[in-house]
Amino acid sequence: MRLTKHSRSALLCEHALATSLIAILFLFVHAMVSTDEQVLKVWANGEGALIIFAAMHAWLTAPLWIVLGFGYLVRRVIAASPSRFGGQARGDQPVTGARLDIWPIIYCGEAAFIAAISDVALATLINLKAHNNTHWLMYPWGVMALATIGIAALRTVCDLKSMDTPSRAISGETNSADRVLNWFGEAAIAAMFSSLIPVIGMGWMHVSDDPLTADLASIQPVAFAIAMIPIALMIMRRGIAWAWRQRR
Repeated sequence: MRLTKHSRSALLCEHALATSLIAILFLFVHAMVSTDEQVLKVWANGEGALIIFAAMHAWLTAPLWIVLGFGYLVRRVIAASPSRFGGQARGDQPVTGARLDIWPIIYCGEAAFIAAISDVALATLINLKAHNNTHWLMYPWGVMALATIGIAALRTVCDLKSMDTPSRAISGETNSADRVLNWFGEAAIAAMFSSLIPVIGMGWMHVSDDPLTADLASIQPVAFAIAMIPIALMIMRRGIAWAWRQRR
């Protein structure tokens, strides 16, 4: 896929396709492996299977839409106030900043946004005071902080041009490489968002003295790995396409 002006939209469509394939595969594997009568009953019912597919697809896709939407709004706000960042807006030309890279601000803002949403969900769905689990509210912030540090480090290593071109577009989309790096970084943050969803959901259904450190936190690496599968498939496809072009 040759990157164009609308490469972020193309990447989003590719992610949705990969997510659909994963959801379909999940349905077939679940139906073939499970021996539970209730599961088989749901599978036999077309409406029940459709609900499972929709839930699986939404779990992997909705966080990405939310994160990308938040990042887009932040970029628009900054681009609308160019004087604060040393640039000038002229029509559709990108707003440039003399000393500022926009992607660290975007990543940190998205991570804080996700952590805040998770805290709201935890405080709304779970009676934390009843089980003395108010420390749960710190868990999303710690998870997202670690995720942001790791993703920013990878972004810095991949973005070798940043050492030679300190003046970057304030929108973070000066060229195709920037668009791809930004999208994959934000998609990885969204995957961490996806991994927090089942943790909160299990906390809502599971009641004990401290299920977070016992049952809930242990499932997050698995949830994160599943949420990263669409991104991994896209990276593999792009790598294979690049290798094929090099051979030709």
